[in-house]
Amino acid sequence: MDSIRPGCVSFCNKIKIQNSFSYSNKVSEEFDDLSIIKNVVKKLISKVCRLDNERKRQSKNRKKQKEIRDFFSNEEPIAEPRRPNNRFNKSNSDYGLFHKQQSERSRRYYRNKYQHNTDFRRQEQARLNVHVSLKYNNNINFREKMKTLSKIHHFNKYHTHKVFREKVKARSKSSLLNKYYNNIDFRKKLITQSKNTVLNKYYNSIDFRNKVKRQSNMNILNKYHTNSDFRNKYKANMKNQVLIKYYTDNSIRLKMIQNALKSYRNNNTVLRRNSRRIYNQGRRILKKYTLIQSHKCTVKHRNLYLYNLNRFRQIIQEGPDYVCISCRLALFRNQVIPFVVEKYIKENMSYEIKEHIQSYFMYSSSREQKWICKSCSDKIKKRQMPSRAIVNKLKVCDVPSELKKLNNLEKHLIALRLPFMKIVNLTSGKLSSRFSQKGTKGPLHCVPSDVEDTVTTLPRPVDKSMMVRLQLKRRLNYKAIWEEQLVNPNDVRDALFVLTKMHPGYKSIKINDIHENYLTSDQEKNYDNNVELVVEPMDVETISKETVIEQTEVFNENNLKRLALGDIDNTIDSDEEINEDGQDIRTKYNIGTDSCTQPCDFNDFLVFDKEPCVVAPAEKNKLSSLLTDKTIEALAFPHLFPDGQGSYDEDRQIILRWKEYCKARLFSSDCRFASDSSYIFYLQYLGDLKQVYSGINIAFRKKLPMNAKQSLDEMQMKFLMKKDMIYRHLQCVRGSPQYWH
Repeated sequence: MDSIRPGCVSFCNKIKIQNSFSYSNKVSEEFDDLSIIKNVVKKLISKVCRLDNERKRQSKNRKKQKEIRDFFSNEEPIAEPRRPNNRFNKSNSDYGLFHKQQSERSRRYYRNKYQHNTDFRRQEQARLNVHVSLKYNNNINFREKMKTLSKIHHFNKYHTHKVFREKVKARSKSSLLNKYYNNIDFRKKLITQSKNTVLNKYYNSIDFRNKVKRQSNMNILNKYHTNSDFRNKYKANMKNQVLIKYYTDNSIRLKMIQNALKSYRNNNTVLRRNSRRIYNQGRRILKKYTLIQSHKCTVKHRNLYLYNLNRFRQIIQEGPDYVCISCRLALFRNQVIPFVVEKYIKENMSYEIKEHIQSYFMYSSSREQKWICKSCSDKIKKRQMPSRAIVNKLKVCDVPSELKKLNNLEKHLIALRLPFMKIVNLTSGKLSSRFSQKGTKGPLHCVPSDVEDTVTTLPRPVDKSMMVRLQLKRRLNYKAIWEEQLVNPNDVRDALFVLTKMHPGYKSIKINDIHENYLTSDQEKNYDNNVELVVEPMDVETISKETVIEQTEVFNENNLKRLALGDIDNTIDSDEEINEDGQDIRTKYNIGTDSCTQPCDFNDFLVFDKEPCVVAPAEKNKLSSLLTDKTIEALAFPHLFPDGQGSYDEDRQIILRWKEYCKARLFSSDCRFASDSSYIFYLQYLGDLKQVYSGINIAFRKKLPMNAKQSLDEMQMKFLMKKDMIYRHLQCVRGSPQYWH
């Protein structure tokens, strides 16, 4: 059906078809499909006719446009004829007139259409805008020409048209103000530009500079006379400027003094004379009462000094004498409160809770007033155990008398861990080492010690007062002496016997007992053996002669010694006393004293000519870790922990931090820890070491592009230190470079 051409169907054919269809309808009403076909054919015919008419109209328009286009494109330039052709000139002139008339007619037509037809006007405006914008963007000459034309147009309009000029000014002001208040960069730029322009104009233009000075002077004068705050501020600034010049510039100061003196001398008015008279009168009055005022001032200061001195003496009378009933720390009065049982144990509590709370308190049999520190009180009120309470495995047993009388070297001999640290005297002079202030230098090393071998190598004690000069070294082949002191082997053995019974770390140590009279028993054995020997017969006379000669020689030597010592009056009654004193071995080690009381340190006044004994208990052993070895504190200081209990590495019910443990030990009412300088330095070094390790662990826990194996590399550690990634974590370590930075 779509392929039917429009020329194949005519009006007559349409009528015939309609008649045939009507006839068929009349003939038979059964054919309903014919009506449908009829309607479809009608629609198709109408559609084909419309398309035909539209196609014809478009073809006509195309022909007209083509003719016009061909006319303008095929127009050739007029060549100069060799001969004048009047006919051609006439036709050409007619065509020009016709072209002008047509152009005028089309211009009028389009002008009227542009004015009256809004749709056409909008289309033309849009077309012109698009054309001009394309030409403006693509053609550089056209763009520059348009810019110059627009500038000239606006310039002329600005100077000729007053309303336009005011409008432009208002718009520029508003835009500049909005941009000034909203855009920070523009505001700063504008301020700097204005400052620069004003400064340049001020320095270059004399008239402008004088004008600015006059205006500023007038403004300052008006503000000075009208505004009181500005006037006071101006006076203060001028005074400060004058004072600064007076104290900094000597020439100005001398000039001002001379001017003041000159004005004072030359001014002889009545007012000045009255002021001089009043001034002199005041000076006489002040001179009269200076002595009284000075006396009052001295008395006042003296009373104030005495008051402060008495107050200081009253304060220092009360030291840390208040012992907490829970943690047993010696504290000051402002750190404790009176202990009242009813505050902590209530009546409505169960029996188990009461017993549990009562276990926190260390009651004493005395009837003195009991005290409790504020921190323990707050914890117990919350029914919690204080972390530094004695019940939290901080209790230590009493020190036996055998351990109390040991000196420093004897304590090191019985220790299973030797803490090697260099302790130096900080004070210089002839002060004894026992009274001088101590300090440490270098690291601390803990080495296991062979106590059993060391004690067996000591000389056998011949008496309870036997003293041996002993040198402690790290290795026997070293020249450096770590510690040198007089020791009593008997005291060392007694202390070891006590530790083997009390300390669990000393259970495996076995030391043989030494009989007190082993010397006399050995002499008796030797005498019995000599009696049993068979003696060869000798001449009695020769034996008697030899004995007489030997006795005379010994007597002469003894007389010479007594004469040299000045013992002229004292005489020896018998030769038996000489033999007994010479044969007694205890005279080699005993110390003679003029009185019964002996000093604590014999090194202060004794000098031995014999070679000392040298021991190195930790020579064969390796260093033990200060952080991983859990028994190092109890084994290094057995004189402080005789039973091995109460050290920091104990498993406690409440977690105790290192700083709290150090406070509990050093501030304890039991002064054994605070009086031991080696233990204090041990705590300090171990605390610094823990802080260093914690700082390094914090630095390593950060997100770093490295694994665990790389963390053991020294180059990685140097990299972290160079980048200051560990630097700030070591600021809490006392004495480190980061601490002083």
